[in-house]
Amino acid sequence: MNEYQKLKGKLFSLFSNKIKCRLENISDVSNHLNNPHIDFKSLHVAGTNGKGSVATKIAKALSLSGYKTALYTSPHITAYEERISVDGKLISKKDVKVLLKKIFKLQKKLKVYLSFFEITTLLAFLYFSKKKVDFAVIETGLGGRLDATNIITPILSIITSISLDHTNILGDTIDLIAFEKAGIIKPKIPVVIGRKANIEPIIKKAKKSKSKLYLSKELKKHTFYDDENTSIALRALEVFSLKYPLKKSAIKKALKIRPEARFEIFKTLGPKAIIFDVAHNLDGFKELKKAIKLFFPNEKIRVILGFSKQKDALSCLTLLKTFSNFIHVTEAKSFKSLPKAEIEKDLLKINFKKYKIEKNINKAIIDAKNLAIKNNEILLICGSFYILDEIKNYLKIK
Repeated sequence: MNEYQKLKGKLFSLFSNKIKCRLENISDVSNHLNNPHIDFKSLHVAGTNGKGSVATKIAKALSLSGYKTALYTSPHITAYEERISVDGKLISKKDVKVLLKKIFKLQKKLKVYLSFFEITTLLAFLYFSKKKVDFAVIETGLGGRLDATNIITPILSIITSISLDHTNILGDTIDLIAFEKAGIIKPKIPVVIGRKANIEPIIKKAKKSKSKLYLSKELKKHTFYDDENTSIALRALEVFSLKYPLKKSAIKKALKIRPEARFEIFKTLGPKAIIFDVAHNLDGFKELKKAIKLFFPNEKIRVILGFSKQKDALSCLTLLKTFSNFIHVTEAKSFKSLPKAEIEKDLLKINFKKYKIEKNINKAIIDAKNLAIKNNEILLICGSFYILDEIKNYLKIK
């Protein structure tokens, strides 16, 4: 095991289901690092769904317009370095190694605990400072108010959508979750919100902060979910361009981009189509159903599914039952994965009998692929970032 692998192993050992959100520790360590996040202008993106897609589109537009632009997103699908990039180029393993050593050394000296996400956030800010970026588009990890990224003061805040997710941490009502997301709104900093974020706690916080509020364009009811992301990103770019010029051609090209595993379709892997989608909460599954009906009307859908813990699997499965023909239940090699037995309990609760509990992910993909080919079905893979990662690795999709 080389030094990079040892350091990354130490970092990943800090992954925990026991998430305690606070800003004191990361702020303290950041101060000792001379607050690298003040070396560049930032745009802050929060929201239950869509924030990664919106952040990616915005960063691409800025980069294509000639600005040196950083992007920080989470989680990653296949490689840790995917989280941190500048002008589309991922951070190198060498830079990860050097910066992790620096952070761990300081953390030990200060005797301060930092979580996996706090360390990764500091690493990103140090890297962006080192690369002397003009702008950094920063996606929150969880919530907003107490998220590690919220030590920044951006030039623009963006909230994509509000729905129920991470209720054990953020609260079990839309208003409580909205309150947490609204925490990224800073005094007199403009705010762009999506139509699904146009609710009282966010409007109230914007007014209190004297922050000008911009609403994304209203779309037709049955549009593809990425059209909503595009609409939010476009509104954000319009507001950004009031002060910083952008190329129209850059905006047009950037808005067409979708990140990995956002209704990502492959048609050369055996079945007539394999779809990878990161839907992992009820609102995500509602949008996924709309996309399926839009792009694959009247097709039979075979599903490979796994969830992470603390997700509302029952509600997601109840909806999935309405458009899936068969479900292969699996579980990723992560302590965050919901056990297959728990998913089976929920399937029995909703009286859905067309399922199979797979021995492992490799077996799931072999069985599901063969049956999808035999029965002329679409194969959908969803429910968790973790199973997407393992299945893409198995299929050798980069």
